[in-house]
Amino acid sequence: MQVMDIAHSLDQADFPDLDTLQGRYGWGKRTHRVFDRMFGLKSTALHPDLSLTDGLMMSAKRLAQRNPELIGHVDVVLYAHALNTSLPHERSVLMDIAQDVFGSTPEVMSVTHGSCASAIMGLQLLRAMPRETPLNIVLLTGEKCFFEVLNYADNNGLFGEVTSAVFLRHGSDLGLQVKATTAGVFDGVYAPLAKADKEVTAAYDKAFLPTITAAAAQVMVQADLGPDQIDLILPTHLSPFTFNRVAEQLGIDSSKVVKQNLSHIGHCFCGDLFINFETWQRSDLFQAANDRAINVLSFAAGMTGSYAAIILTQEPTQ
Repeated sequence: MQVMDIAHSLDQADFPDLDTLQGRYGWGKRTHRVFDRMFGLKSTALHPDLSLTDGLMMSAKRLAQRNPELIGHVDVVLYAHALNTSLPHERSVLMDIAQDVFGSTPEVMSVTHGSCASAIMGLQLLRAMPRETPLNIVLLTGEKCFFEVLNYADNNGLFGEVTSAVFLRHGSDLGLQVKATTAGVFDGVYAPLAKADKEVTAAYDKAFLPTITAAAAQVMVQADLGPDQIDLILPTHLSPFTFNRVAEQLGIDSSKVVKQNLSHIGHCFCGDLFINFETWQRSDLFQAANDRAINVLSFAAGMTGSYAAIILTQEPTQ
């Protein structure tokens, strides 16, 4: 499976600073210190005047404009997201996007039970589809995270509202390849919204790093890559410490964790993998390395107790 193109709405976002956000959403001093001192968060990327449907439509239109071969030829639209209630009647919305933007009537589906791991889980699901003929797939991500009922600030999660639309071709072997994926659930489902008891919470916290590290090691084995062959680690949430620690346990230098967006955009549900890769792809580092294969590792975990890991390989462009 090849990642053909990534479009997103980051350049249309507002970036209120942390003090402004605290005043708007009213989180406490402790949470503010966590964001400020521990995460080094300076702002987050919001679309205050844009509905979720319009945000998804914006990214989809950008993708279609850059890839006219999609018009009339989209086979699958998949929406990867973390919140079950964020987009009511999502099947009709996804079909409207497919028909209005791409002139297609594809299969539409969503992956949400994986929470922040849903995008990688969605890719794993797509890779398992029959490969008798190439398929054109559009993967959408994004949430409208600061509706009152979805405000998780006091749960130490500050999220961005950037949407993304990813063009995938199932059955192609060039360009940015999805080389390996794995996914699973921690022993027992952990869900803060269900007010898990302290014993369950402690078990989750204890299992978190070993489980994520094992998943990352597993996809490296699947892709036949050693630690010295991993060029980048793309974050999928706010905490640089998690990615640094996993990198170190895998024997990968933590300097390979791409951190340009961490203090700037917040955590954009399910889309960080693609937004961070697109940001890196526009950097001087990518331009200097485009004559060789680049191996990218990423992993994610969600409040549902789910986790996933992925290897992407960018084939040389010259």
